[in-house]
Amino acid sequence: MLAVFLYYCSMYALVDCNNFFASCERVFRPELQGKPIAVLSNNDGCVIARSNEVNSLNFYNETN
Repeated sequence: MLAVFLYYCSMYALVDCNNFFASCERVFRPELQGKPIAVLSNNDGCVIARSNEVNSLNFYNETN
């Protein structure tokens, strides 16, 4: 019976990371440390991640 319960039992996790894509870009390109970074989505040019430096410039887009 326990095996049946474990088979149907599932777990989900939601992780919210601050400025995730901008932070990842800085990991792979250290020369971007301290510079404003805005990451765009594919094809439509919407900003999907902004660094804290961009946020301090009061940069807004249509998704705000």
